[in-house]
Amino acid sequence: MTLFDLSGFQRDLLIVIAGHDQPSGQQIKTDLEDACTEETNHGRLYPNLGILVGRGYVEKGLIDRLF
Repeated sequence: MTLFDLSGFQRDLLIVIAGHDQPSGQQIKTDLEDACTEETNHGRLYPNLGILVGRGYVEKGLIDRLF
């Protein structure tokens, strides 16, 4: 699996996440919306974050695991 196997949105998520120490989902959503003109809904954001976690690109924080 390489970065080229990810969607453009998933790569955008990685770029936003890399700019923070431990971003929340809401912080990632806000940064994405600030960078582009379209709204990012939860139904798109969280499943894609889940894919990145599943592929080992990012880790969930302790707070995220409580929900």
